[in-house]
Amino acid sequence: MKITGILALLLLGAQMAFAQNGEINGRVLDATTGEAVIGAYVFLEVDSTNIIYRGVTDYDGYYVIKPVASGTYDIRVSSVTFSQQLLRDISVSEGQIRKLDFNLSVNELKGVIIESYVGMVETGYTGTISIITHKEIENSATSTPINFISVITPGSFQEDEDSPIQFRGAREDATLYIVDGVKIMGEPVIIRNSVQDMLVYTGGIPARYGDATGGIIVITTKSYNKIR
Repeated sequence: MKITGILALLLLGAQMAFAQNGEINGRVLDATTGEAVIGAYVFLEVDSTNIIYRGVTDYDGYYVIKPVASGTYDIRVSSVTFSQQLLRDISVSEGQIRKLDFNLSVNELKGVIIESYVGMVETGYTGTISIITHKEIENSATSTPINFISVITPGSFQEDEDSPIQFRGAREDATLYIVDGVKIMGEPVIIRNSVQDMLVYTGGIPARYGDATGGIIVITTKSYNKIR
């Protein structure tokens, strides 16, 4: 029993070491004057019905929401004297720090709704990274999520669908897999519809993942996202 307890603690510790929730921060300003909006509420919602996280702006208009589990959210900003603003389908991934600023209009009867938000450059990461969402995976024609990585990720190579993925000319065994915060030896077997998102590091690998000579594939499953 003691040995079993020790193993469970070691496994939990390894999972906590690798699991990194995301963060959303930014600033809320008056669209007319450019001054900070104090005391504005920033809500993270699922389908604009269920509030999951909440933040409040400070005296300089800044807000921080963390930790944020990997997933896709609607973000709504609300203040007493300003119109509401809503951004839909904002994705947050493991370890990402996402910056979102808002400019609110005064005395507007209707809020501004942006149906989708697509950033040209992903911020919050120090390395060379590709973010693959569950929607992209589910709409792909590949047999497994791992195969889809070699199709869209620059610097990756896969000889055929049964071969391991290689990055930047590294050996086949130089790719590190992390599933729900746990390091996996060898390529894991992952069901396509079970994946929430995948982060693929091909350069500038963060220190928390250790020394990897190839690439790192960080996989978050939908079930893991729900229980955190």
